[in-house]
Amino acid sequence: MKTSSTYTKSLKVPSDPEKIIERYELLRGIRGELEELQESQINNIQKTSTEIHEETGIRSDHLITLRNRLTDLHKREELAGQQVWKWRNILREVSKKSADSAIDGQRLKKACDELYLQVCKDLKKPPSDPPPTKAVKASEQLRLVRERILELRQIIRVARQRAFRTFSDVPNSSFSLKERELKKKKNKTKSAANGQKE
Repeated sequence: MKTSSTYTKSLKVPSDPEKIIERYELLRGIRGELEELQESQINNIQKTSTEIHEETGIRSDHLITLRNRLTDLHKREELAGQQVWKWRNILREVSKKSADSAIDGQRLKKACDELYLQVCKDLKKPPSDPPPTKAVKASEQLRLVRERILELRQIIRVARQRAFRTFSDVPNSSFSLKERELKKKKNKTKSAANGQKE
């Protein structure tokens, strides 16, 4: 190991006192500058560390917010998927029912057209050619058919009344049997009412 005398010899200390003082002042100034530089760097490091810590906290809060939003979006996506399946099934059912209704509507329209042609034939009225397709003409068709049905009902009612008057006196006819049954029912109700009064 080197001794202190060896260090002293290796430093080449000047023999002139003024040079020693100059070197001391120079080293003292350098030391002061280094201390100021070190303090400035420490302050910068502390400031940067504080900024990094604050920025990290902000970023962490931002990440938590984004994670919560992502979770909410996943829940909404699942709910939307369930709603899509639900409305898809409803749409399928509606499409099926509308197709069935369209078929029924076509059958009903065909039946109405046939009934209209039959009514025109009975009334000896020429039907419109081609058959009406507009809503107004279709309603006109239905109005004519309804009037004809009401007329036929009236005719049937009058015919029944006349037949009843004509055949009510004929023995073993359906009208006389019905009349007898009605009389029996009336007599039963009268006797039951009399029995309750007693």
